[in-house]
Amino acid sequence: MRSDFLSYVYRIFLSTIFIVLCHQLSWMYFRQINTNVLVDLMKIFDLHVMRTSSVTFKVGNNSFLMGVSCTSIDAFIGSIPLLWKLKESWSRQIKFFTLYFLVFATINQIRLLLGFIFYEFGISWFWAHEIPSGIFLFGLFLWILQQKRWKAAPCV
Repeated sequence: MRSDFLSYVYRIFLSTIFIVLCHQLSWMYFRQINTNVLVDLMKIFDLHVMRTSSVTFKVGNNSFLMGVSCTSIDAFIGSIPLLWKLKESWSRQIKFFTLYFLVFATINQIRLLLGFIFYEFGISWFWAHEIPSGIFLFGLFLWILQQKRWKAAPCV
């Protein structure tokens, strides 16, 4: 039981370090790709969007910047220590994390698009952005728990 607890603490510590290190990088190319995909999706859904730079765009009279957190790369990178399986081969891990990344990035784009669709229909940016983000991150949290079959310690 003690070794399980130390494993959790170690993985959470590594996750924190990964997230901090992730935010030390600009991720400019990845942000540009995300901006390209999002703007193209917004045009498909007939949202009024205008590209203003490689990582910025306007919706109506408001400008938006595709930041590192908008890409959710920090959540992905931070989840690696939580999902890494020590007894699996490197090739299986690479396959798993490649598929995980592709699904993760797709769901993140849907999250961003939904926020702008809600915003276009007059919902405030705070609610249009925070509700889908919260659902996305909570879903990720539950999925990680399920993957690791972690159980909360009983409250006494």
